[in-house]
Amino acid sequence: MVLDERAGMVWVAERDTAQLVGVRASGRGASRSIALSSGAEQILVAADGTIFATLPDVGAVARIPPGARQAAMEVVVGNGPYGLALNDEGTVLLVTLAGDDELVALDPSSLAETRRVPIERDPRGVAIVGDGTLAIVTHLTKGVVTRITMPHARALPQDTFVQRLIPLARPTDFRPISRDAQDGTHAHLALAIATDPEQRRVFIPHELEQTAPSWHSDGGTYGGVSENEPPPIVSAVSTLDVDGMSSLLDAEALSQGAHFGRGDRRCATALSQPSAATFDALGKRLFVAGLGSDAITALDVRYDAGGQRFCVRLPPGSGVRGLALDASGRWLYAHLSFRHQLAIIALPDARHEPVEVVASRMVTVGTETLSPDLVRGRQLFYSAGNAAQSKDGRVPCGCCHPAGGHDGLVWRIEGIPRQTPMLAGRVLGMAPYNWLGSRPTLKENIADTVKRLRGKGLAPSALDDLAAFVSRGLRAPTRVMHDPVLVARGRALFGGADQGCAHCHVPERGFTDGQLHNVGSAGSVDSKEQRIKTPSLRGIASSAPYLHNGSSASLRDLLSRWNDDDRMGRTSHLSPPQLDELIAYLRTL
Repeated sequence: MVLDERAGMVWVAERDTAQLVGVRASGRGASRSIALSSGAEQILVAADGTIFATLPDVGAVARIPPGARQAAMEVVVGNGPYGLALNDEGTVLLVTLAGDDELVALDPSSLAETRRVPIERDPRGVAIVGDGTLAIVTHLTKGVVTRITMPHARALPQDTFVQRLIPLARPTDFRPISRDAQDGTHAHLALAIATDPEQRRVFIPHELEQTAPSWHSDGGTYGGVSENEPPPIVSAVSTLDVDGMSSLLDAEALSQGAHFGRGDRRCATALSQPSAATFDALGKRLFVAGLGSDAITALDVRYDAGGQRFCVRLPPGSGVRGLALDASGRWLYAHLSFRHQLAIIALPDARHEPVEVVASRMVTVGTETLSPDLVRGRQLFYSAGNAAQSKDGRVPCGCCHPAGGHDGLVWRIEGIPRQTPMLAGRVLGMAPYNWLGSRPTLKENIADTVKRLRGKGLAPSALDDLAAFVSRGLRAPTRVMHDPVLVARGRALFGGADQGCAHCHVPERGFTDGQLHNVGSAGSVDSKEQRIKTPSLRGIASSAPYLHNGSSASLRDLLSRWNDDDRMGRTSHLSPPQLDELIAYLRTL
């Protein structure tokens, strides 16, 4: 969502109905709608009122002139366009490609590509900071942000993008559960960025995940969560100094621990799956919301202060995907995407803040397209606070499977390393379930997961709803084809008898055969004869690392170094150009 103060309009992206909806900032008067060819992920408004939107399902960026009812142009840029940033001069539009691991620079007036650079895996949010020559990109996985130095001009020559990876904060008081695994804390799932132009700081909310095994518990849970241990996932905020990028403030500096909802926090709602953030330059307040939180947290981010100032209470199952603040710091807007509402919130004076604030007005901006059982399942999937699902409700499904994807991590399940699998597009008709194929139904597999998370147990009807949403409600990623000739050659290799790929990854069955095989992927704690269910290849381009234990980092590594003995199909005889062709095809699935 975005606030266009020049026109007094708030724009939200209702992705399910492929509409941009404009609401008067006052909340009164008729709304406007703009039809797109596909649902938008993020939007921004230029100084002249032009709206730009990323359309991930068709791999495009849309440009809507001021006052138009539809896009003037939609240009395909690649797979999974996500974040948008426009420089102050309005001459450079940056777009992150989540499915291609690239950053693309476009001419805003024509959407013509001027520069394309590969960046770290799973890019998401992007912001242009400083004097317009620095870009910050967040990433879903890897625990880093990318700092990119770029030219201050329309022309973007090949040799001017200098990249540097900056690690996100890992607070010292979020102790590793295993004394023997001090590197078990991962900072992941960074989607949003908020900037403080005056102090030249960038705020990035994200999750901290503890995957190390617990030697003082039964080892049967994700991260070893025993009755007396903290949850394996909490939320935090990293602060980056964009001047030199030499200082990385620990999240403790912001909120005395940064573990929202713990300790003496005044607002009891924990931040879950951080999804949106905006900064109040006048009041020095950072507003952060999450898909599973049903609240907006206001943090004091002055250098000499810290802590939670107040929270905005929202209705259950809100699913906040966007925040915007007016220039006066008096009005906050939140897009409650799961309720299809815009919350308009009158903020208290910074000198007289109550413990809690409620929305002043709710405006309907869309209609629900899912069936009632899928709506209930969606709330179970994302919403925190349900002790029936996990210990103290802190680990809903969406924490490890954001948008039905995966967190890129390897967890300990009953002492054995298991990579988080992608769910979207890989569940319906894919029995048996889990890496060992030990459960014939999805409901049984979900019940096992709830038990490992120490939940009290979901009712049968709730299991039905959650299984329905996981099977039919998650949006599978779509792919655009970069080089049809290369892909066609790769398809022929995949189906060829010499390689044997399609023997186990049967295209007609979702690229799996549903059988168990020993392909030599057993690790040191696995049985050497361990058989693993053939995983679906749908969405494989976005599901690294690979194999059940995450032991292969990339598709090229998987098909060459790891499979040099041809135990998983036959690929050792393929030349480097043939590997390029096969990988190009796999990336379209």
